[in-house]
This record gives sequence, structure tokens and C-alpha cells, in this order.
Amino acid sequence: PSLNIVNDTIKTSEYKFNVILFPNPSFKNQLITVRIESNSSHPFNFEITGMDGRRIMDGQLPKSGSSSMDLNTLADGLYYFIIKDIDGNVVHKQYFVLQ
Repeated sequence: PSLNIVNDTIKTSEYKFNVILFPNPSFKNQLITVRIESNSSHPFNFEITGMDGRRIMDGQLPKSGSSSMDLNTLADGLYYFIIKDIDGNVVHKQYFVLQ
């Protein structure tokens, strides 16, 4: 079986925004890293949700740069990584696999 990873970056007229989430798929003994390139003057918020939409984790990301997080407490599976701007608008939504 094959799995297609979907990246969905929403374009805004307010700022430039690019995100890379890696490694994907990720293993439990690895940190997952989020790299953001943006000219926003504000940090971003993130949510990790299950495929059922249930929020599992949330936090804040820098307006630019990299952040790493430990996902060892999550069960193997497919998750959404959602990034929102300061107003709560979704600017990025991506599937990732934890195995």
C-alpha cells in the first residue's frame, strides 16, 4: 500500500509563509521538527489532532525558525498538524505519520 502525504498551505495576502514538517513519516524515538519561514510579526499557534478532529496537543511556534517536539506519548497513526495565525486562521494543514 502507498500513502500520499498532503500539504495544504493557505495563501494569505498579509505575509509570506512556508513550512516544512520532518521527518515524515516519523518514528517514536525521533523528534519531529517544524521549520517556518515567514515575514509575519507574530508567532503562530499549532494543534495536533487525530483524524477524528480531536485535539491531542497544542502550543506556540516562532514566527520564523525551527522547533522540535517529542511525540513519544502519541499512539502510532495518522495525524493532522495545523498551524494558525494570531487571529486563529488556519494557514497550514498537513498530515503526518507516526510509526
